[in-house]
Amino acid sequence: MSVPDIHTMDEKLVGVTLHEDVFKFPYCCFGHMLDTIFCTKFGMAATFKFKTEDNVPIGLYKPLTQVVYGYDMRICNGFSPVSPCPLCPYCGCGPCEAEWKFIPDQTDPTRYVGSGSALKGNCCLLCTNHNGDNWYWNKDSLYTAEKPGIIQFGLNPLSPPCLVGVNMGKLTVVADRKGTPVESSADGAPAATEITDRENPATKELDSEN
Repeated sequence: MSVPDIHTMDEKLVGVTLHEDVFKFPYCCFGHMLDTIFCTKFGMAATFKFKTEDNVPIGLYKPLTQVVYGYDMRICNGFSPVSPCPLCPYCGCGPCEAEWKFIPDQTDPTRYVGSGSALKGNCCLLCTNHNGDNWYWNKDSLYTAEKPGIIQFGLNPLSPPCLVGVNMGKLTVVADRKGTPVESSADGAPAATEITDRENPATKELDSEN
């Protein structure tokens, strides 16, 4: 089966469900803490938006690269914006807003690795980087209910040392901030939804041409 271009995920909503591994000993305390912060313990959804940009400068003397952004994360069915800062997780506004950045692994382009600050303001890189967090985009990770994406913790200031390399969450495309599931298309990729098409500028442009 061919793997859809990662740009097909642009502007789609992605729901986060904590992976069962974070509830196992000895990670269970942190897992239940995240479950409470995200409000998923209470049956509410945590979601963020997904977009990919090509030929992005990521640093001095570094080549241009593709960057995948996870942004506009909200919890409690979209009620509260999130900040990766552990001291103020519900203050996801302005420079403290969550904006994760992932670049292709040089040895495996289907693996995307965290790079730089997890804050939109890119401040205090030494303390806010999420380097090493990772997930895959391949035939087994299409962000569907059948083949969810799996994100792992990396070795960085935002991840507890005991959780490095542990599966943190399952990622699936959803239709809205309440986490309504989206049916898969024939090729296994998430089917387009009304909300996705309405928010996708590329779709608007095609509609105007027709």
